[in-house]
Amino acid sequence: MSLIDLRESAVNALDVLSVAVGEAYSSNDDDANSASSSLVRMWKSPEFIGQNNGLFSQHNLSYERGMATSQQNKEIDESIQRMLNLIGTMIMEIPPRELVQGDEEDHPIVLLSCLQIIEYLLRRYEIHARPNTAEMLLQTFLPLQVCYPTSNAGPSFHVLWH
Repeated sequence: MSLIDLRESAVNALDVLSVAVGEAYSSNDDDANSASSSLVRMWKSPEFIGQNNGLFSQHNLSYERGMATSQQNKEIDESIQRMLNLIGTMIMEIPPRELVQGDEEDHPIVLLSCLQIIEYLLRRYEIHARPNTAEMLLQTFLPLQVCYPTSNAGPSFHVLWH
């Protein structure tokens, strides 16, 4: 799969997660609706999908870490860390059904969308090879494995380690 295709999948995954947040937190409570709309705005933030400098922008398809300044790399790392924080929150708030016994809601699309975003970040920004983002990548998935232990490593670790 090309980097352009991965980017399109990641952008579509952001849309899926925005919808999932809206559905998960929809209620008649004004505070819950306010929180839901704030989360949706975070997923749609220009920091992530901005035209010129968002993590998923067309412009950043040509971004080269080795050619960038340390300040530019630091800014990208900070955006990646914020994205991974959002992904970790989504995974813990709406875990896949197979990890939560007796849960009536099925949200495998949330995990798959998160993994699509992470795959793009891995290939585009090599987040596994940079100390700050590699640490954050592990912090994104370890709580899921601790809170919902399974007999195998699960799909998230399959993507990370293979």
